[in-house]
Amino acid sequence: MTYNNDIELIEALKQRDRNAFKYLYKNYTRAIKHFIKTHAGQEVDAEEIEQNVIILLYEKIVSGQFILNEGTKLSTYMFAVGKNMWYKKSGRTVSYKGEESFEETGEDFDFDGLFEPANEDEQKVISALKNIDPACKEILTLYYYDNKTMREIAEKMESITEENLRKRKYKCIQKLKKVLTDKIKNHG
Repeated sequence: MTYNNDIELIEALKQRDRNAFKYLYKNYTRAIKHFIKTHAGQEVDAEEIEQNVIILLYEKIVSGQFILNEGTKLSTYMFAVGKNMWYKKSGRTVSYKGEESFEETGEDFDFDGLFEPANEDEQKVISALKNIDPACKEILTLYYYDNKTMREIAEKMESITEENLRKRKYKCIQKLKKVLTDKIKNHG
């Protein structure tokens, strides 16, 4: 069974549809498990967090407390919850520095084989990443696909503080959105 959108899936979950739960596990938790396993977690940790995210989501849906904000995907919400659960369980904290200027690294970043896209939308994003400047590719890839913290990225890049990195990441996201929008306009 497939669902045309997140609203349909949420409605099916409200009705306790077993297929909806199977669909959720199969299509919405992969990123959570990948994140945990690439951040010092074991398979058992990933499965525990995956289960806890789904239980929390279900409890919120059934109680009427769950509201999916406009423009937010259910998978994004679940990933954020799972990431926070993992940080809490592993005792990881994030802190921030002051300001410095950003210098382009000029290094090209290889996206081939980075990961296997779960769906067509992910493939479009990966394709669009290839069409923005290398520094932006690196920042967005480290943050969204490698799930590095802003501190870890700033330390890797050495020439930028976390605050300026946040500003740069925002600009990179805007560039990526423009590339995606242009592709959609030109190719449907």
